[in-house]
Amino acid sequence: VEKVNCVIETGITDKPWWRLQLPAVYRVLEIEVTNRNSDKDRLNGLEILIGNSKVNNGNDNPRVGTSSTIHQHSGDGEEHHTDTLLYCRDFHWDLLSIRGPEEQEIIDEMVSSAPFSLTSHLWVGLRRSIFGTSWFWMSGDPMDFTQWEHGSHQSSPCGSMASMEPSTWKQRSCEEHLNFICYTGWCQT
Repeated sequence: VEKVNCVIETGITDKPWWRLQLPAVYRVLEIEVTNRNSDKDRLNGLEILIGNSKVNNGNDNPRVGTSSTIHQHSGDGEEHHTDTLLYCRDFHWDLLSIRGPEEQEIIDEMVSSAPFSLTSHLWVGLRRSIFGTSWFWMSGDPMDFTQWEHGSHQSSPCGSMASMEPSTWKQRSCEEHLNFICYTGWCQT
C-alpha cells in the first residue's frame, strides 16, 4: 500500500477542485479527504472522479463516490425517536448533531429542498438528561450552539428541529412518529 500526497488545487473559491496525478497505474482501494478550512468542516457534495481523461478538466471521468452529510431515507420515513436512533446507528453513523449556526444553515437549505413532504418537526440527535434540564447530542458532540423555540417546555427527553423556517428546536414526545435526519459522513455511489 502506497500513500500518495501530490495534489493540484484551485485555492480559495466557491467551487474548488483538486486533481491528484499519479505517477503510474494504481488500484485505488481507499480515498481519504480532509478539509482543513476552519470555517466549514463538512464536505457536502464532494464528487470523486477516477480516470485518465483530461477532457473538460477531468470532469468527464467516471464518478466513483460522493460525500454527503445528510441521508434521505425512503419509505414512509416516520418513526419514533428510539427507532430513528437505532436505524441511523445501524445504517449510517448517528442521528444528526448540529454544532453551529453554519451547520444549521446547511441543514435548513437541505431540508427546504427535500423532494418529499416532511412532518412539522424532524428527529435529530438531541436528548435531555433523565434527571435534569441539560441537553446533549447523542453522538457525543459538544453542545456549544442551541436554537430552542421560545417558551419550549421540557416535558420529554427527546428533541427535534422544525422542518420549516424558522428551524427552531423543540422537545417532542419520544413516541411521536416524525421524519428524521441521519448523519452519514461518507457514502459510496
